[in-house]
Amino acid sequence: MTSMKELSFALEDRTIRITAERLVVAGYTGRNPSDVQRHIRELELHGVPPPPAVPIFYDLSARYLSQSSSVRVPSRTVSGEAEAALIFISSELGEALVTVGSDLTDRALERRSILEAKELPKPIATRAWRYRDVRDFWDALELISWITPENKTDYYQRGTLAELLRPEELLDRLPQPMRAQLAGTVLLLGTIPLCQNSFSFSQYFACELIAPDGRALRCDFTLEMPHETGG
Repeated sequence: MTSMKELSFALEDRTIRITAERLVVAGYTGRNPSDVQRHIRELELHGVPPPPAVPIFYDLSARYLSQSSSVRVPSRTVSGEAEAALIFISSELGEALVTVGSDLTDRALERRSILEAKELPKPIATRAWRYRDVRDFWDALELISWITPENKTDYYQRGTLAELLRPEELLDRLPQPMRAQLAGTVLLLGTIPLCQNSFSFSQYFACELIAPDGRALRCDFTLEMPHETGG
């Protein structure tokens, strides 16, 4: 099976097609270290082991990327989380694209292996912005998600990118093998806290990245889960 993925993004003035060769998922990317440590302790209470480093980067196959409105997952313990993403056309951050997507994770499997729990489809939007066009108001970009199709304002997550490390700092912390060749890389930048106390295993997930002027990138999809079986 190929490890590459063909992707297409609509910009305001044109459509760009790229071949993604690597998918990197960043975790524990909160800007406030005390918030990150609190999150780690909360996850430990649910049996999730602490990461060996903060932030941490999971190097996955680009074949997990999806721009489909429906994705198949292997269990009913999979949940989504909203994330901004950078798509590297070259190794220069200034030439990258920005979009929004979801880091689907198997929460039951996560207790044994975070990496294996993340080896799932990663839906991303079909529209994007140029990073250089949003760089000056990056921290003001709002990230939201919801899990009920008919109620967008019942937020599952809501915050701004000011809660997370800026792209420049995140790239500085990338391990050298990943940083050496960024062209063709899709980098998910980490997520913000939930608006509730626990994960939701909904069959619908939607997220948006919203600019101060109201422009928005959106990714929404349904999860095809296995049917429940009786004992």
